[in-house]
Amino acid sequence: MREGESRPVLAIGRHGLALGLDDHGQWILCETPAAIHPVSDKLMAMLPVLEQSYTEVMRLTNTPDTRSAPPWDEVLRLALEWPTDYWPDRALDRLEAGYSVHKLAGALKRISESSARSQQTRHRARRLLRRC
Repeated sequence: MREGESRPVLAIGRHGLALGLDDHGQWILCETPAAIHPVSDKLMAMLPVLEQSYTEVMRLTNTPDTRSAPPWDEVLRLALEWPTDYWPDRALDRLEAGYSVHKLAGALKRISESSARSQQTRHRARRLLRRC
């Protein structure tokens, strides 16, 4: 990759957003060729990745061109703390598929104890906490 170029790695949703790499191996979000942002500035835009296959996402983002993995822990924490059950449930799907739960134990504990969450969501969080 040449200086100043970026490379899309994974399409996010159906609106043209992509997770990519810049020429330094840093993760970026590409809205258009001219609108590129560090992933850490746009975590909410990463939530639709949780609707995609865990295996496929990990396959596409496990690349030797990077200095580090995308900020999955931060994306999952944001999803787990979302006020409705949709994104927490997608995050729980990801954790049940094999993503490490250890760094997210605090968020899982809060979900498991929250009367604002559905019983099913609370029980899923409790089961995952047993892995810690």
